[in-house]
Amino acid sequence: MSDVLARIEQGCTVNETFSEAELPGAVDRSVSYSTFDLKQTLRADTEPPVSAVYADEPTGNLSLDLTDIDRPTFDNVDATGLKLQVFMLNNLSETTDVVVATGAVNGYDINDGDDLTVKPGQRVLLFYNDSSEDVSGTKKAIDITAGVAETYELLMLFG
Repeated sequence: MSDVLARIEQGCTVNETFSEAELPGAVDRSVSYSTFDLKQTLRADTEPPVSAVYADEPTGNLSLDLTDIDRPTFDNVDATGLKLQVFMLNNLSETTDVVVATGAVNGYDINDGDDLTVKPGQRVLLFYNDSSEDVSGTKKAIDITAGVAETYELLMLFG
């Protein structure tokens, strides 16, 4: 198995400048907000751990078996006994939603029982922080629905 090192970064820094009327007499009328930043490095020996990765740019519908995820260039990923730690999807389409659902048989739930719809141009990053289910023979299937020719970026980290 490969050695995985993942750096997760997500954040938004906002600077807001108020007018003299809003903050009369203030020398500095600007406020910065940056407490929403997530920066975390994950490896097999961190909490949460990460020891397996799946990354691809698929086109169209996709049914994933998390116990045997096909990676044509590398060995397949077997996430049995591991938790999904990070799920990231970037919808590259300009017109079509990408919908992520719990598989119909032996489904693995990534969104508390609800489908996850990613609109055209949207990105989603779900950081589970070791709270997701273990992948097993009865919890392993994820179904992704997209337009026939629509491409999206998909990343999953397991540990």
